[in-house]
Parts: sequence; structure tokens; C-alpha cells
Amino acid sequence: MLTLKYLKIVISTAMAAVIVAVNPVMILAADVEEVSVLGTGSSATDLEEVRSALLESEITGDEIIYGIDDEEIWALIDKDDLRSFVDVDTIREAIDKEAILEEIDVDMLAEKIDEEDLARQVDTDQHPVDIVNTKMPIIGEDSPFDFIIDPMKLVHDTDAAKYGAGRVEEGASILFKNKDGDYLFSSKSDLLTISNQGNIPVQLTIRAKINSAGGVEFVGSRSELGGADPQIFMALCDKDGIRSVMTEDGEARIDVVLDAVPDDSYSFVWNEEEGKYDYKVSEDFDEDDYDSFSFQIYGDCNTEGKWTDIGDAPTIVVSWEAVPVHPEKDKLDETVEQYSSEIEMKVSDYLAKQSDQEKELSSDQAKERNEKIEKLRREALIELANAQFKAMLEEELQRLVDDEVEVLATEEYKELRAEKIRQLLEEAENANEDANEDANKDANEEGFAEELTDESISQKATLEEASMQDETEKKTESEPEKEASEVSPVSNNENEPADNATSDEVIIFGE
Repeated sequence: MLTLKYLKIVISTAMAAVIVAVNPVMILAADVEEVSVLGTGSSATDLEEVRSALLESEITGDEIIYGIDDEEIWALIDKDDLRSFVDVDTIREAIDKEAILEEIDVDMLAEKIDEEDLARQVDTDQHPVDIVNTKMPIIGEDSPFDFIIDPMKLVHDTDAAKYGAGRVEEGASILFKNKDGDYLFSSKSDLLTISNQGNIPVQLTIRAKINSAGGVEFVGSRSELGGADPQIFMALCDKDGIRSVMTEDGEARIDVVLDAVPDDSYSFVWNEEEGKYDYKVSEDFDEDDYDSFSFQIYGDCNTEGKWTDIGDAPTIVVSWEAVPVHPEKDKLDETVEQYSSEIEMKVSDYLAKQSDQEKELSSDQAKERNEKIEKLRREALIELANAQFKAMLEEELQRLVDDEVEVLATEEYKELRAEKIRQLLEEAENANEDANEDANKDANEEGFAEELTDESISQKATLEEASMQDETEKKTESEPEKEASEVSPVSNNENEPADNATSDEVIIFGE
């Protein structure tokens, strides 16, 4: 029985050693609030708090702060692209027109009127005929809208050696050959300019459409570029950015009105022989005063697409035309027209005050002349007030649209920044977990070695003590046997009954 007891002790000790090696976290009691971690001197709850503290320190620490480049994040945001998501019509309707109307200062506008010019207009007609004169760009054999698809940026990497060598815009994947500017190839075509040199306005329309897609998808936004399919983003632009996007469903289009030159830009002489007016540009007229519009094409492509699968290269067609008409009323003009009566009332009130201060004219001819001048002054003031009202509406609309674009840009920035923080946190957490695993492994190995040493000594002492106790018990058991043999010797005559047997108790030796 003692041998079985010793065997149980040895087995329990060996199992304890195995458990320590396999799982260093030993739960010694059911009601213990903390779990000791051998070899670390800390509890599991303490370690969790330390882990949380380390993670929190990563959130506000230098590694996260310096790991986020705000300029790099903002560079990923395309505000021109975001502008296309703004509901301009809704914003226009929300503008407080009455408040803007109150800001119109007729006194200030009156100071802009040339009184001598009004009198001159009464005496002479400066606009006897309409002159239609629109200066258009001329395209030669090499179109500025021909482009190269370079998703791998090979032209940039070779400095356009194949095309005569020159500077190439970095990062550009759709390349237009430029004659003007800093690049031989860039993502934008050269700016083309159309100017109105006539004395009547013209309606200018610029169109750009896909002539042949060549198996390439034309997307409506740069944010849609991506995936395995070949894709191109292409748009009509002015000097300020993207105005209209080319898609397979429709053409890109820009409509703009070019104002006429001032009436005194031309001088007219009646030609009796030919029965018409001869005219020429006034000597003091500056050509920079011509109203003009410049445009270009911008392109980008999906650099992840399988471009080897396309057949013919895609092509586009760009066209423009100018029609001599009076400016068509756009939505702002319609808004101005809705408030025309209020504007005319403001002008009438101003003129009424001025007429009360004027001296009474004696001659009928002077009165008639003054009435004509007054009529021109009224028309001029109404025109100036309408123009100012429209300009203020346009300025307010642009401001509100810009504010909305900034809101969208800020939202996208926050999303991109949050994603960057999540990425850095994940990297920091992985690094912390690796470091904690290494530290715990080293600590557990050291603690396990100490436990094994203590247990080996304890087991050896226990076995020696058990051995000594076994010998003592054997000696104790042998003494009763000796005494029993001396007191009750065995009879030599087996047939004689034992007269001295006084008890029925049977003694079994060795038990």
C-alpha cells in the first residue's frame, strides 16, 4: 500500500511539471480574483491593463503622430471630382436673394456712368451695324488632342526618348504632346483660346466626344478607375479645372457667352459709293479687352487594367462653334429677371431724387435732349444694377459650392485619416503582441526551470524519507513474528490435540 502511495506522489509530481510546461497560468483556487502568471511577477488583469495602456500610448504617441502625413492624405483628394457631386440647383434656390438685393448701392453705380458718353450717344450713334468677328484656333496636321496611353509610365521613365526626348509629367498615364508649357508630354492638352472681337455677343459651344472607344470603358469620375478592365477618364477643362466629362453615354460640352467689345472699340465711316459703313478698330483699343475663353482636355487611365487585351486605340473628337446671338438667359439671368421690378424701383427712386435737384431747362430742345440722356442713364443704371445683382448671386453661389466641396473633402480626409490610423494601430498592436510573446516566452522558460529545480529536490527528499519509513515498518513487523514462534512451538506429534490451545484466534504472520 505504501508503494502505491509513493507511485501516486511521483505521478502527481510529473503531471504538475507537464502542466507547468504546457500552460504556465495556474488557477489555484476558484475564488481567486487574479491569476498569477509564473515567471512575470504580474497578474493577467495587470497585463491586460498594461496592454491597453500601451495601445493607448500608440494612439497618441509619436509613432502615430509622425506616421500620418496630412499633406499626403490631402493630395489623394480630388476637389474637382468632388465638385461634380454638389447639387448646385438646390444651393442656388437656397440663396437669400432679398438680402443680396438690399446690398446694391445705386449711388455707387451712378458714379460709374460716363455722363459725357451719355450725351455723346444722344448726339451720335456709335453702333450703326453689327460686326461679327470671332477669332478661332487653327488645327494643323498634328492635333493637340491626340494622346498616348501609358499605364506603366514608360514614357516618363525613359524621358520620352522614343518621341525626341523631353520632360514628361510625373504620374501621368494619359499623355498629350504639348507645344506650350514646361512639359513635352503631360496629362493635359495645350490650352486653345477663342475670343470675340465683334461688337455683339456670341454663343460659344465646345464639344468633345468619343470617336472610337476601342474596347475601353470611359468612366464618369476618376474615383471609378480601378480593377482589371481597361478604363479612361477624360474631361473638358477650362483654366480653373474640370467643366464636363466624356462618357460613352454622351459628349462633354461647354456653353459660354462671349461679350461684345465696347461700342467705342470701332470707328465707323459711311461709304457713299458702296452704300455701307466702313469700320476699323480704334487706335486706343487694347486687344486684351476682348472677351475670350480657353479650354483643354484632361485624361487619366486605370493603371491596374489589362491593356494588352484592347484592340485599336481609342480616339476622341473635339469641335467648337460661335453663333452671333444675344446672350441666352441662364438660371442666374432668370433669377435676376424675377427681381427686375425691384431693381427698377430702386433706380427710379434714385433718379427721382436727382431730378428734384436739377435746374429747370428753358428750351424745348434742351428738355428733349435731357430726356434722352435721362433715358440712357436709367437704362445704364438698370443694366449696372442687374449685372451687380447677377455677379453677387454668382459669387455667393460659388462661395456656397466651395464650402460644400470643402465639407465633402473634409469628410473624405477624415475617412482616409481614420483608415491610416487603423493601419498604424494594427501595425503597433502586432508589434506589441510579438514583443509580449517573446517576453512571456523568456519569462516562462526561466520560471519553468526554477519550478523543475525545486520539484526535483522535493521529490528526492520525499523518496528518501519514504524509503527510511519502509525499512522501519519492516523491522517493526518482524518482532511479533519472532515472539510468536518462541511462545507457541509446533508439536512434533501431529495426531495429538493441542491441550494448551485456549483461543480460536488465528494469527497470520507477516500481516
